[in-house]
Amino acid sequence: MSATGLFKPLQWFMNYISGNEEDTRNIAPENAVKSAAFLYGVRKISNNFGMLPCSLYRKKGDSTLVQDSHASHIVLKSAPNAYQVPSIWKQQHMNHALLWGNGRSYISREKGTLELIPLMPDRTITCMVKGEKIHACKPDRDDRFDLMTDMRKNPEETVVIKDIDVIHTMGFTLDGIEGISLVRMAAITIMSDIAADKHSLSQVKKAYSGGLVLEAPPGEFREEAKAKEFLEQWRETHDGENNAGKTSLLRNGVKATVLSMSNADAQMFEGRKFTRQQIALWLGLESILGDDNSVSYKSLEQKVLAYLMNCLGAWLTQFEEQANAKLLNDREKRGGYYFRFNDGALLRSDKTATAEFVSKLIAATIINRNEGRAMFDLNPVDGGEVFANPATTSGNKEEDTAPVKPSSNATQTSKSVDDILEKVFSEYVTVEAKRVQDLTKTGPFVAKVEKFYAQWEPKLADKLEEFGLERDKARIHCAESSEQLVQIAEKNTEKTLQKAVETCTNTWSIRAKQLIIG
Repeated sequence: MSATGLFKPLQWFMNYISGNEEDTRNIAPENAVKSAAFLYGVRKISNNFGMLPCSLYRKKGDSTLVQDSHASHIVLKSAPNAYQVPSIWKQQHMNHALLWGNGRSYISREKGTLELIPLMPDRTITCMVKGEKIHACKPDRDDRFDLMTDMRKNPEETVVIKDIDVIHTMGFTLDGIEGISLVRMAAITIMSDIAADKHSLSQVKKAYSGGLVLEAPPGEFREEAKAKEFLEQWRETHDGENNAGKTSLLRNGVKATVLSMSNADAQMFEGRKFTRQQIALWLGLESILGDDNSVSYKSLEQKVLAYLMNCLGAWLTQFEEQANAKLLNDREKRGGYYFRFNDGALLRSDKTATAEFVSKLIAATIINRNEGRAMFDLNPVDGGEVFANPATTSGNKEEDTAPVKPSSNATQTSKSVDDILEKVFSEYVTVEAKRVQDLTKTGPFVAKVEKFYAQWEPKLADKLEEFGLERDKARIHCAESSEQLVQIAEKNTEKTLQKAVETCTNTWSIRAKQLIIG
């Protein structure tokens, strides 16, 4: 293996990969996934990571193009190695990062072929040696020996790989060199969930949730041997999951009293909900299946945004930075090459949300119709390269159908987007003014104003957020509106109030610009 050295396995390294019960708290990643909640969270993150495409782009001037013929693009999009497809390789890489705290893949450039070979986390360690970050791996006989030719000569050797030749994605870290195993950190929570499963199984095998007391009349079963014989026959007939539901026959005045489920058992079932919430916290998830207190969202887009912000986005960014640093040479970095995940693929299952999102981009002339059609894998249409808002383009004038190239002037582009947003919120503020005017017709005006803005502010905030603006602008706008209306109410009588409010609110449409640029 080029650019690597070999050394005999040191005792500290062997101790590290073998581990001990005290360090692992009697739980290994292979056993941790026996917790259904933990497995669900890990699979959700790793499956989404594997599903999202990662492409190589190049920004040149005003254009950004996918470099689909570049070897680094091909290895991530089509063939990371000779035996894995991209989604499986990325899932494995993320599973290693989540469970062991470190996802590592060796960048093989043997014989001019680029491949990404996973390094098993239970046989690999990352450390600093003489100021250089290295990855020491003890490969198994079933690993890729064709890429580790030195291993054939001496299988007992440990391979040392320089960090520049390894895609390394870390979990939580304190030293910035190696991630800490999430399973070790969350061992107590995971073991509690697994233990609860075992307890539930024992309850099922008993065929009832509580206990049972047999009460014999005075004088019965004075001989201990007869009492034991009776109990053994009872257990043989009624205990166990195979005897559940059988009819009982009690003789000689014996009475049976069924005990209800113990407080410990009842609290255990309630505690399982708390355990699922704890597992979600460990993984950085907002909610987990089976959690009745899961967070609700107004749209799939908002749910995906929260998931990206609080969990998946950090993993995507770290992987992009690793790929940029180690799959591109210095000339390519200076030439504007970079890797980027398409996180919009998370909305692929919701066609309505995707269609609305694409429509807004077309209306704002950020993309043209053909670019929008490409997002749905549809063929381009004639005239689809025009940058125009279909809602405002008449189609009768020649200039409406003439292809328009995106402006190279960033200020001009920004101004056109602001104009569109100003028009949208101007209409929104006009509706607000009409609602306020209606409040002057009956009842106490100031009280109704307070009630109206308690409902209007979150609606306006949602609209602002929909266009990528800050929600806090809605609070500032509504506070200013309320203050103006209260001052008008203080200065006017019931007869003059309606006219004064109309005069004030008729000018509110110009305040839409404040909402946009603040």
